[in-house]
Formats: sequence, structure tokens, C-alpha cells
Amino acid sequence: MSKDGYISLHRKIQDNWLWKEKRKFSKFEAWVDLLMMVNHKDNKIVFDNELIEVKRGQTITSIRKLCERWNWSNTKVSTFLNLLKSDEMCDAESDAKKTVITIYNYDLYQNITTQKTTQIHLSNDSETSQKHTNNNDNKENNDNNKKIYTEEFEILWELYPKKNNKQLAYRYYKRNLKKYSYEEIKLSLENYLKDIKNNNIDSKYYIHGSNFFSNRFIDYLNENYNIQENKEKKGVLTNADKLRYNISL
Repeated sequence: MSKDGYISLHRKIQDNWLWKEKRKFSKFEAWVDLLMMVNHKDNKIVFDNELIEVKRGQTITSIRKLCERWNWSNTKVSTFLNLLKSDEMCDAESDAKKTVITIYNYDLYQNITTQKTTQIHLSNDSETSQKHTNNNDNKENNDNNKKIYTEEFEILWELYPKKNNKQLAYRYYKRNLKKYSYEEIKLSLENYLKDIKNNNIDSKYYIHGSNFFSNRFIDYLNENYNIQENKEKKGVLTNADKLRYNISL
């Protein structure tokens, strides 16, 4: 299982019965609690008749309050905060009245983009699920509306006379790019189109798009290639070729 990425942990989890269970917090629970306690945006509060600005990733509390929240002793809370400071996870500055906690690199734990888009994603879940179902019913047509093909391939596909199984043709095209250049494949298509025109090949004999981009394009790679003349010279014209070029069987 991958350990990359992140999850969003909403503060409302603190209302869940599991979180509310009376217990002595572990160090990990205390750390997660701090992440949920701090501000997600800059704010101002009145504390002891004083207006104080609390930055994003900060919270104002006290050692006493943390002792009550975590069911810890005063010494354990102070030791834990010093441990976090030594590992550069947060800063904790205390005076006689309060403790200001600042989480370092807060955005690593709570991504801004995620906050803004989570609500949209949740509200669109049902609609997205239905769209996926519809896409599965008619995948190839929907593929034409998605930008899953390169611009170069779209140019070739637009030129191709017998458009069938575009997705499979694209997979073959990408595979063949490891050995042939785009220019070579485009040249072979241009030669094939010339072959169709010069020999008045009936559309029912056109090579299917997926077959052409699989391996048939190789027959037309030579810039001066004429498939009929070359096959006639080699004596390898098949009955299908003869039908294609209107040659008597």
C-alpha cells in the first residue's frame, strides 16, 4: 500500500463518540489534537482584554487546558511540547497567562487547495458516479470528447478514412512511436491515402484504423512506395489485394 499523499481530517471528528471517549491521550493523539486546534486562517481574538492576532497554524491555549484535554500531568504536557520543539514540529511559547502554539509547515498537514475543493468534490460525487456509468455504456464516443489523445494523433485520425476503434489505434500508435517517428507514420498515412486515390480502392477494402496503426502502416513507409506495383513485382499479391486493386482473379 502506498504511503504517498494525504487525507483530510475534518475537525468535526472531535464530535464523534470515538474521539469523545474519556481516556489518557497517546502522544500521537495529542499531536493530531494540536493540528485540529490551530487556526486554518488568520484571525483575531480577545484574550484577557487584549486583542491578539492568531496566525494560520497557531492557537492560544494554556498548559492547564492541555492537561485537562489529554488527561496528562503538567510535567508531561511541558515535556511533550519541548519534544515537538526539538524535532521542529511546532513552537510553544508560554507566559503566566497563556501558551501560543505554532505548527511548523502547517500547509503540509492541511493543503489549502484541498480545503477549497473538498466541498465541491463531495457535492458532485453522485453526479460523477452517474457520469462514469454512462461513460462505460458508450466509452469510445466519450473518449472522443476527452483529451486523452495527443494532438499529433488527432491530426492523423482526422485524415484516416476508416475510423474504427480509436482507443486501440492510439495504443498501437504510442507503442510504435518507440521505433518510428511521428513524421514516418504520417508519411505512411499520406502514401496510403495516395494509394487509395490512385487505384480507386473501394471503401469496403479500406484498412481498419486500428489495423493500420498496429502494423499495416509499415507497408507504406517508403516515400515512393506503390504497394500494387511492388507486390506485383514480388508476385505476392493476395486475392484480397487483387480485389482491392480491381485485378482479375
